[in-house]
Amino acid sequence: MKIFPKTIKTVIIATIVAALVVFGSPALSHNAQHQQASNAIVNGSSNTKLPVFYNADSTLAPANSKGLISKRIPPYRARVRKNVVDLTSSEKQAFVHAVQTLKHTFPEGSNVSIYDQFVAVHLGAMGLMYDSAQGPAAGHDGAHESALLLPWHRELVYRFEKALQSVDPNVTIPYWDWTDPKALEVIFQDDFLGPNGQGVNLNIPQLGNVQGGPVVSGPFTKANGWVINPDLHTKPSGKSLGDTLLRFMQSPPTNSYPLPKEDMDQVLAIDDYGTFRLALEGFIKLDSSSQQPTPGVFQHNYFHSFVGGATFDPAVGRPEALGTMADLACSINDPVFWLIHSNVDRLWAEWQANGHEGSNYYPASGGHYGENLNDRLWPWDGGESTPANWTPGDLLSMLPAFSQDDIVTPKDTLDLRKYGYSYDTVIRANVIKLIPGAK
Repeated sequence: MKIFPKTIKTVIIATIVAALVVFGSPALSHNAQHQQASNAIVNGSSNTKLPVFYNADSTLAPANSKGLISKRIPPYRARVRKNVVDLTSSEKQAFVHAVQTLKHTFPEGSNVSIYDQFVAVHLGAMGLMYDSAQGPAAGHDGAHESALLLPWHRELVYRFEKALQSVDPNVTIPYWDWTDPKALEVIFQDDFLGPNGQGVNLNIPQLGNVQGGPVVSGPFTKANGWVINPDLHTKPSGKSLGDTLLRFMQSPPTNSYPLPKEDMDQVLAIDDYGTFRLALEGFIKLDSSSQQPTPGVFQHNYFHSFVGGATFDPAVGRPEALGTMADLACSINDPVFWLIHSNVDRLWAEWQANGHEGSNYYPASGGHYGENLNDRLWPWDGGESTPANWTPGDLLSMLPAFSQDDIVTPKDTLDLRKYGYSYDTVIRANVIKLIPGAK
């Protein structure tokens, strides 16, 4: 049998990548206080009460956070986030268990669970847009629609992953590759994140019938304890979406799947950070020939609406949410949020690894405060800014307390190696660079 050189290279690459994914992901060390908290979460019953470590070693606001993320761990020693279709049954179960545990674990002295504190932070970042917000970051969305989208969510997703690892140190956040046709069959099943909602049929003019509603099977139903705080499940108008996870999946016009790989390749081929961010966030798509931007709903924005369901004019790009995921502020109540943003972060990491690393590929100035390279990102800003109390409930009271020393800037987030995790696709790309002629 004749073996072609290309086949040998493919086998070598696959073998190296598999070995690094399996063996190259040691846990980051935790100090004794954090380990004690981790054990309490793991061993505690539902609604476990824990000491508040936000000024010491919290997953939302870890002490020494800059020291923690400045440990230079090369990608082959990092924890590896995997494509969701590659998760084993036990890995899916572990992820679900860790998410549910955070939903039912309450820091000592708080009536807001750890999971819901992450929800409050996401809502709070958007509360910087409102008139009553205070401080230098007031007057813009503190998490979206600007250069800070990618660094802000990289930090948030990393901290959530650390919280999950306090329950199970082997858990990482998988990513949803939107070009993978198998992903829907894995994600939206009762043994993982549950299916579409049921019980509501809508007729949307010019678009047709839409089906969805409350999710009634799988681990994230109200009956199974996934009860959403109505004050953290609200539209910008202030109207609450209730206490149940809502999905109207594949509602027109965001109903096509999978995303063409050519569309993703086109985004990754963009050389300018500003244009890349706009395309990845999903506000524009470049014409394949003229490279002129066309406004619409793509990529990240598309998949928020793909899961949640929305009615909107695609040319405007701002949906009127039907379900949880389609409302940008409260979308974090749906655990699919973490898979979407793990993928966003993966694509940024791939773009960075392909010749766009370092401060030269992030704007140093010219944006609102919080968007520039050395600006502080809320809420990791030492208390510089305070969002508006814009939700029906007392949003500010639901936020965790952050240490004055917990400072993060976009510059702090640019080197993925500092965080101690990587992606299987990034590792593969790095291995390919080492093998002459490999593709």
